[in-house]
Formats: sequence, structure tokens, C-alpha cells
Amino acid sequence: MLLESVYVQNFRSINGAISAPLNANVVLVHGENGAGKTSLLSAIELALTGHVQSLHRADSDYDKQLLFRGAEVGKTAVTISDGKSSPSYSTRIGEDGFSDLVNMPADMAAFFSERAFLPQSLLSQLLQIYQDSSSSMNSPLASFVGELLGLDQLDAIESGLQSLKDVRNLRKRSGVFTELEEREALVKSRDERDRKLADSISSEADAALGELAERLRALEIYDVPNFSNYREIIERALSLPHESNLREAIGRQRELSAIVAQIKDSELYNQEELESALTRLDNVTSEYNQWNSQHRPKILDLEYSFYEVISEASLEADFLQSWHGARKISEAELQRHSDRLHGIRHDLSEIDKLTQELKEAQREVTAADEKIASIPDSAGSLASLLSEIGAFIVEDRCPVCERNFKECNEGPLTEKVHGKVKALSRSADQLIALSAERAKSERIKATCFERIGELRSRLPEQEEIASLEVKIEKINTFLQELTLSSHVLDEGKELRDSELGLRREISAYNSMQSVLSAARETLSQFAREIKYQSSDERVSLGTLGDALREELSKRERKYRVLTDTQSRVREIRTVIDRLREESDENQRLRNANKAELEVEQLRMQKAAEIRRQGGVLRASVDEVRSRIIRREFNERLNHLWRDLFVRLAPNEPFVPAFSVPTSETQRLEPKLVTNFRNGDSAGGTPGAMLSAGNLNTAALTLFLALHLAVPKNLPWLILDDPVQSMDDIHISNFASLLRTLAKEHGRQIVIAVHDRQLFDYLSLELSPAYPEDSLLTLEMSRARGGKSSCNVRRVEYKRDDAIGRVA
Repeated sequence: MLLESVYVQNFRSINGAISAPLNANVVLVHGENGAGKTSLLSAIELALTGHVQSLHRADSDYDKQLLFRGAEVGKTAVTISDGKSSPSYSTRIGEDGFSDLVNMPADMAAFFSERAFLPQSLLSQLLQIYQDSSSSMNSPLASFVGELLGLDQLDAIESGLQSLKDVRNLRKRSGVFTELEEREALVKSRDERDRKLADSISSEADAALGELAERLRALEIYDVPNFSNYREIIERALSLPHESNLREAIGRQRELSAIVAQIKDSELYNQEELESALTRLDNVTSEYNQWNSQHRPKILDLEYSFYEVISEASLEADFLQSWHGARKISEAELQRHSDRLHGIRHDLSEIDKLTQELKEAQREVTAADEKIASIPDSAGSLASLLSEIGAFIVEDRCPVCERNFKECNEGPLTEKVHGKVKALSRSADQLIALSAERAKSERIKATCFERIGELRSRLPEQEEIASLEVKIEKINTFLQELTLSSHVLDEGKELRDSELGLRREISAYNSMQSVLSAARETLSQFAREIKYQSSDERVSLGTLGDALREELSKRERKYRVLTDTQSRVREIRTVIDRLREESDENQRLRNANKAELEVEQLRMQKAAEIRRQGGVLRASVDEVRSRIIRREFNERLNHLWRDLFVRLAPNEPFVPAFSVPTSETQRLEPKLVTNFRNGDSAGGTPGAMLSAGNLNTAALTLFLALHLAVPKNLPWLILDDPVQSMDDIHISNFASLLRTLAKEHGRQIVIAVHDRQLFDYLSLELSPAYPEDSLLTLEMSRARGGKSSCNVRRVEYKRDDAIGRVA
């Protein structure tokens, strides 16, 4: 697999577009500083991987700085060949970054950036990067170890079991474990809640049973209630007849109150009051009979007049008792008839007024018709015609008959015509005004006709009007007579009311005497019924009633207390029933929770055992992985690095290496150290022990060792000016190493240098050595106008026949 060609347009320091072949075993790139050597190699990385790793380490927004200053669009493209096809990879560059990316697969792109391409800026940082690598799975050292040893399965096991170290991480990674914990916590929470509820129910039940025992003692029941016997005890307590006794006591109190009230009412009257009432009754009866004989005819006349005037009226009592009501009815009827008569008279007056308006409107219509008849109908048309003819008058000559108007000596003809036009126009305006006035008068006539017809339609007949006036007159006469007789009517009503009142009073007294006699016997019978024993048989009725009332009040208070106690017992029974049901349900839930909790705890024990086994497995994986890594670092990578470093720096006594602890450990913590070439103990870090030139040599050989230590996924080595600070011996050894890599190990090498002599030396050293071998040299420069250019030269293998002939 070879790099075939590269195309670069407006990328970094490359102005314009250049295209260069890469299809050779060795490609040497030369150019002065700023000519575009590094830009060309970075363009290869961008086209293949879609990023420039060394620039990303310096600036995360580097993609917006890659376009050549002033350019609008750029592009990098690389074509490769594997003998069967020629795939092409490219990346478009704009002011906002990358677009239209067509790059290698992610694993191949990562291999290229980490193992095949060594930028100039990375050379001085490589040792520090690996020196600072941690033991995490994503570190550069861990990535290298995975590629070197193929420990993907062990790494996957270690990564998968990583979360078992901390239960918090396990919760994040494993939904099943989190669900188990949540379910166990939920069951425990429910169990704790049910336990607290059981305690609450038990406490509430104890309080209810305690109160029940206290209430039962008040009912003279001394059994101790519990959840087993409380129903039987409560039924016995509720069967006591305290409620019926209370109702009986209250009913007896009502009966007693009625009897006592009758007795007190009977005692209000005495004999003297009765005799006085009889005397007053005789006097009032005599006065009423005298008044009745004198004024009865007048009262009958008034009553007859009332029903004659208002035949449909109905009084609640006789006329003497309800004459005030008769007067109110008559006044209302008078007001109603008066309002109707007033309305009729108003309508008649309105008809007269409208008749006058109708006559006036008719006169206005007639006058308008006469004026309109005196005005010619063609006045407007004639005025318009004369106005148009006036425009054709020239020097007072008539345009119709050609006569000269000056002969008439009546002034200019134009003025004569204009005057006639004005007169005719006034006649036309007057005709319009008269027509409008006539239309208005017609509307008034129509309105008057309509209103008169409406008023006449609701007027009654003349006989009805006369009857209405007669009825009003009769009502007025009746009211006047009633007013004149009002004092007589009041006097008679007062005498009759007094007589009726005295008769009721005497009748009530006679009734109360009978009631009093019956009440004496009733009260004695009542005392016997309630089983009340009096110490004094001759006690008065009032005293006996008070004693009975006090006895019944005491019984009511006693039975009310007992009844309230029974009501409270019912309430307590309801509370205990509820608590018993809640207790049974709570116990059922606790039993179910207990069984579920045992299941969840068993699952958690299994989860803990799995976690423990995972920890053991992870420790074993770490141990095996660390042992393999220690063996490979010490026996393979360090050996390869040492071999490469010694070839480039044969006189350096200190050799860099990775130091991996030999003791058992679960963490990979290699350190960069320097060993003495003769095998003595390790010294300090390479940065402290090596010179600047050898430090760069150590970094370069470390990159080559890492490249050679892993499988050859991409057979390319792209180096950007790697010979900085090297002397001639280092350069010579380096050239020999590159030749070995290119000729024997099958690597395609692309190397950029800025020194001309070094470029020429490497061109000679790396020239083709067999027919299939090839060399390309690319010389970067800038043409006139600042445009970048690339001069390409291909060196093919040529057999040296002179040496053959000499031989």
C-alpha cells in the first residue's frame, strides 16, 4: 500500500494549488523555512484523518486558521494504491472549518496520527507525553500496549469490571443493580412505614379500649374490654334502656308543663273579676242595642250602595266590621275608572290636533302645486342650451339667425344671454325647492292619517263613555256618604267588639274553672304514674308541680348522661372496628413485605457475590495484564528502542528506557529512565541525563520503536525535519537506519528537511538500489506573486555497467 499523490490548495502557508506524486519508496521534501514543507505533510494528515493532531494540541479551534490568508476555499486530497484500487481521501477547508470530509476509517486514521506521522512540533514533546501517561485505559501508553500485545479482550474485561470497584459507579453503569437497590429500599421503606403504622394503630387502639373501659364503668359494667370481647360487652351496654328512659322523662316534662300552665291560667281569674265582667257586659250590650236600633237602616243603605256600585266586590266580614276595606276598594275602583276616562279624553284632544295639522298640510300641498304649475318644465334644459350657445357668440352676432344684436341697442348680446341663463337657473332651483316642500307636506299628511286611524280604533262607543262617567259619579257619591257616616260606623264597631270581648272573657273563666278541677286530679294521677312519693299529702298544686318538675329534671340529667355515654360507646365501637380492620390489613401487608424483603435481600446477596467475583476477576486480569506488559516492555520494546538509539548515538553512555516495576501490582506505572550502556543501575530521566541532540534522538528512536513494535497496518513513515541538533555521525547513522527501513522492512518513507546539504546527502544515501526501488524529491518554493510551487524529480534505478566491466 503506497501513497500515490497529494493535492493541496490554499492550506496554511501554501498559496494556490500544488499537486505532487508520492508513488516512490522514499520521498524527500526540501524547501526553505516557510516554503510549505510542514504544510504539505500536515495536508497529508488532514486528508487522510480529517484533523491535524499536533495543531489540535496547541489550539482546539485550529480548523478556522488553516485557510491561506485571503482565500475563500481550500482543499487537501491524497490518493493511495494497494495494487487493486486507488481510493482517494479529501477534506474541504472553509472560513468556518472543515466540510465534505472523506477520510480513512477511524482505526486507520488513529494509527496514522500516532504511529506513522511524526510532526516537527511533536518531536520535542514525545518523551514528555509518554512520561506523563497514566494507567488509564485512554492514555497514549495504554493505547500502545493494546496495539502491541493485542490485549483487547483483557482490556474489555478490565473496562467492564471497572465500575465494580465503587458502588456509585456500579449504580451508574448497571440499571439492574440500581433497580435491585431501589426495590430493596422500597420494600424496607414500606416495611418501616407499616411498622410505624402498626405502632400508631396499637397506640390508638389502647387509648380507645381505655376510654371504653371508663365509659363502661359509668354504665356499671366492669368487664375489661379487648380486641376479642369488646363487641359482646358493647352490645350488653347498648341494650340498657337509658335512651327510652330519657325520652320518657322528656315527654313527662312536656306533659307536666302543659298541666302546670293550665293550672296557672285557671288561677288568673277570681270571682270579683267575673262579676265586674258581667256588669260591663250588660252595659255594653244595652249601648250596642240602642246604637243598632238608631243607625241600622243607614248601615244597610251604605252596604246596598257599595254592592250596587261595585257588584263584583267581596268583603271578608259584614259591612260594619269591614267598611274600611270597602272604602279602599271603592277608592281603587274610582282611580281606575278615572284614569280610563282621562285617557279617552286625551285621545279625543289628540285627534282634533292631528285634524288641524292635516288640513294645514293639505293647504301647503295645494299652494306648492300652483307654484310648480307656473314654472316651465323646460327651464333647466333651456338654461343649459343657452349656456352652450353663448360660447359661439362673436361680436354680438347671433350664432343661430346671424342677426347683429347691436341694432337693438340693448347692450352686448353675451350679457343678454347670460342674464337669461341666470333667470332660467333660478326658476329651476325654485322648482326643486317646491318639489321638496310638497313631498314633506305629503309625508305629514300620511303620518296624520295613520295616527288618527290608530287613535279612533281604540276609542270606545259613546254609550260606554257615558256609562263610565255615571259610574264615577256614583262612586264619588258613595265615598262622600261613607265619609259622613264614618264616626257612626266606628262607634258601632267599637261597641260590638267590646261586647264580643267580654263574652269571650266570661266563657274563658268558666272553662278554666273546669280545667282547674280536672288538673288537680290529673296532677295527682301524674305523680302516681312516675312513682313520686310526697311527704305532705296536703301540699298545694303549685308546690306539687314544682316538686314533680325538679324530680323529672334530675331524672333527665341522669339519663342524658347515660345516653351520651352510650352514644360515645357506639362511636368507640366504630373506631375500634376500623382499627381492627386496619390492624388486620397492616399485618397482612407486613407479612407480604417480609416475604418480599427476604426475596430482595437474597437477590442483593447474589449481587454482592457477583460483585465480589467480579473484583476477583478484575484483580486477576490486572495481574495477568501487568505481568504481560512488564515482560513486553522489558524484553521487547526496551530492546528495540535500545537497538535503534545505539545505532544513532553509538558514543552515548546513557540509553533511555521504560522502567516497569517487577513487583506484583495492579497498576501500570512505567517511567522513563536512562540506563548505563554497560548494564549498571538506572540513572535519572532522559531530560536530565541526555544532551539536546541525543534527547531528540531518543524521541525519534522511541517513535520508530513504537512504529515497529506494532503490526504494520500502514507501511508509511512520515517525518518532518527529524534531524535537528544532530551531528554528522548521527545523520549518517540515521540515513543508514532509513535505508534499512525502506529497503528491508518495506516502509514507504516521506521525510522533509530544510538544510540543502542534508537534502543532497539523503538523496544520495537513499537512492534506488534495485530495479523496483525508487526515489522522489519534492522541492517547495514560491514563484513570482507569492504562489507556491513544487519541483518534482524522480530517480529510478540504473545498473552501473562500468563496475561490471571492471569486474
